[in-house]
Formats: sequence, structure tokens, C-alpha cells
Amino acid sequence: MKRVLGVMVLGAVLGGLAGCGKPKPAANAQANVMGPGAPPGMTPGAPPPELANGAGPPPPPDALPPLGSSDLLPAFKVAFGQPAPATLEVGRGDQRMTVSFEPAGFVPVGPDVVALISKGTNRDTCHACGGALSIHYLHRTPQGVEVVGAWTDAVQGGEFGAPPRWRTRGDLFENVALVAESAAMAQGCAVSAEDLVELTPQGPILRAENIPTGMSNKAMGPAAPQDMGVQDYRGRIVSADKGKTFTVNYFGSYTGSAQWARASGQDRYTPPQEPKRPWC
Repeated sequence: MKRVLGVMVLGAVLGGLAGCGKPKPAANAQANVMGPGAPPGMTPGAPPPELANGAGPPPPPDALPPLGSSDLLPAFKVAFGQPAPATLEVGRGDQRMTVSFEPAGFVPVGPDVVALISKGTNRDTCHACGGALSIHYLHRTPQGVEVVGAWTDAVQGGEFGAPPRWRTRGDLFENVALVAESAAMAQGCAVSAEDLVELTPQGPILRAENIPTGMSNKAMGPAAPQDMGVQDYRGRIVSADKGKTFTVNYFGSYTGSAQWARASGQDRYTPPQEPKRPWC
């Protein structure tokens, strides 16, 4: 599997994925009650009129609504300069591929910034040809949506032209992690691996790549190598020391754990010297 993390520093991009402040629910309205010095006409101790129905305080006059699902297609058009699907050539050097992107979702990365995640299908659908995930940081302004930064081939992986599957986690790093899972199968042996990308305020940083998370050669049956036998196991990544280490726990035909660690001053987490694990 090939993957490239384009690190473009356009000022400071790809934010820390912190959520906006939430209005207090009705049950907490009494925490905002007026004191004895209430204005004329208002009963001391009563909530302000705007809180009386539990709706919460109104937003500041200049507040802009966050980008939501209804903004996905328009935001994609701003990010790529064309409507979905958008076809681009991505990659570096001789590892170029023509990919068709479609919007997949928003991930909040700051009080007024979101990451648009788009999934890209490779025009070449050979077995070893993977797709890509792109990341755009977007900011809403009174004039419309602006692109803060773009990484059109942030992650590559998959097979038969398909992009990696993706999800997010908030328990591994200081900022939200984009988890990209790729799977492959050949000659009856299937494997899966994950990449972890931290969406930092300065940009996306590839923290760990090609983390083995599963292997099965059950389809090989009696043809499975004698020195390996039939294997079928999975791995689950769990947080150990947030921002410093994480552990992969394996279960099934193979059991064990592997702790990945990040040295001080380094971007990448490195795998341990673990006992030989069955692998295709």
C-alpha cells in the first residue's frame, strides 16, 4: 500500500478539532438567573426572557452558523474548484494516479474551521491500485466558504481502485485522529492495516502508518503454509499514554500486544520489536 501525506503549511492549517461552545440546557437555566439587582420589570431570581423557554442565550450578532451536511456539496465545489465528482491527478514522482473525488464528510477542527474529508477512487482498478483520501480545511466567512489548506492525497491505500475506509477518534492524540483502514487479499490470504493522521492546528501529520490490524488465511484451507497453519486474528488499537503511546491488542488465533511509541521531538510513532507474528 502506498500513502503520501502532503504537508503544506499554509500559515497554520488543519486545526486542533476543538468543538464550539454549547448553549446550556434548560436544566441549567437557574445558573444564569439574574441577581437582586434585576432591571425594572424583571423579578429578581427569574431567568432572562431569552432563557425562560430553555432555548439558551442567543448567539452573538456577528456569529456565523457552522458548516453542516447541507453545505457539503457547495463546500466541496469551493475546495476542488469543480462540482463532485472532481477528477484530479495526485501523487508524487512516478507514483501518480488519476482519482475521482466525492465528499465524504466534515470533521470539526477548531471553533470556526472544519476539515472536509473526500474519498477518491482511482481510475485504474488493478488489484494493487488503491485510492486516496483528501483533506481540505475550510472556514466560513461573511463572504462565503474559504479554503484554509489543501492536502489532496493525504492518505493512499486500498485495492481495486477503492479508497481507504475512514473514521475519527479523539482518544489517541492531543487533536482528533483520522483513522484510515486499508484491506487487501491475495491467494486466499487477507490482511488489514491502519494509518493514523493527527489533524493538528498546523496541518495533518502522519503519526503512524501500516499498523497491522488483521490477518486471515482461512480461505487457503489445507494449502496454508505448514509453518504458519490456519490463522484468523484481528488487532484493536487502544490508547495507552495519550500523545505518547498506543497499544495494538491482538485476539483470535494469535494473541499478544504491541505498543507503539513516539520519541520526544519526533512526529512518528514507531513499532516495537515484537515476537514474529503470523503474516501473509
